[in-house]
Amino acid sequence: ATGLRQAIVRAVPISMKKAIGIGIGLFLAIIGFVDAGFVSRNSADPVPVALGTGGHLRGFPVVLFALTLLFTGFLVLRKMKGALLIGILVSTAIAVAAKAIWGDAAGFKPWEVVLPSSPVAMPDFSQLGKFEFGFFSALGAATAALTVFSLMLSDFFDTVGTVVAVGQEAKYVDAEGN
Repeated sequence: ATGLRQAIVRAVPISMKKAIGIGIGLFLAIIGFVDAGFVSRNSADPVPVALGTGGHLRGFPVVLFALTLLFTGFLVLRKMKGALLIGILVSTAIAVAAKAIWGDAAGFKPWEVVLPSSPVAMPDFSQLGKFEFGFFSALGAATAALTVFSLMLSDFFDTVGTVVAVGQEAKYVDAEGN
């Protein structure tokens, strides 16, 4: 309504918009590497991650990760439409099948592959509409307001980076990054 959002987005240089998108991609990649077991958290060393578990790559999840990465990369190189979605669906199907066949022996952590009890179920709406602002009294008004502001700012620039990155792929972004 005020045009403030658009003014802020236009004020950010295109190089910074691209860098935000790249940073988000790298952040998501490291989360994926850790969840796949390809790298693990390392608290004993200044480097925050280490290769595999204890310096070793082992287990079905790591093999599935590597094969999925290669398969999806192959599809992307072949410029197949929906390559990322196809890679996700194929690896999910393989993981679910491995869990159904081998159970916990497949090497997945208990929370990684959870087979649904029913293929169709009603979503849980018990938390819908339940808001609690008790953190204002717990943190104090100034600290709570700064926390909310910093989260909003982070989310705002995350959205800017994502929109620009997706917009560039869809060829909706002009030379100035708008």
